[in-house]
Amino acid sequence: MNLLEAFTQDDLIAALGVETVAKGLGYVSRVSALSAEGNTVSALVKGRQRTPYTVEAEVEEESGLADGASILTSSCTCPMGFGCKHVAAMMLVWLHQRRRPDRPREQVLAWVKGFREAAGSLAMDGSRKRKPASATYALRYVVEPSLYGGDFSVKCHKVRLDQHGEIRQHE
Repeated sequence: MNLLEAFTQDDLIAALGVETVAKGLGYVSRVSALSAEGNTVSALVKGRQRTPYTVEAEVEEESGLADGASILTSSCTCPMGFGCKHVAAMMLVWLHQRRRPDRPREQVLAWVKGFREAAGSLAMDGSRKRKPASATYALRYVVEPSLYGGDFSVKCHKVRLDQHGEIRQHE
């Protein structure tokens, strides 16, 4: 488990303070484009300005601290610049999404990314000719954003097609 996966809400309060984390609760619904890679979380958080603030936080192991102790270093494009309510909001959303049992594992997300890249390269390859489908059924994938931003859910539906390839009904 990496440092970010071991990071808790108590660690967040220790890093930013209870007042800042409490202020961050009011901004949770304003977090979008949440992503995590390695020990770094990044997102956009809508503040008072017209454009959202770019927020980033990294969990690092601090030498000299107790075994397994970590620190949170952050940056934000808001006037405060770091350790602000925008960082708190982003981390609260990330912690909530990490706890969700229906959240796909990182390996699954990596597979989906690779699949999309492979599918995109096949779509660009004009040398392959597709023959028209003779089946009256197809699969429809619906990608929906999460309520908190960042993650997406994918739903698959079996659909019946008419003679023009339009969806008549779904199951």
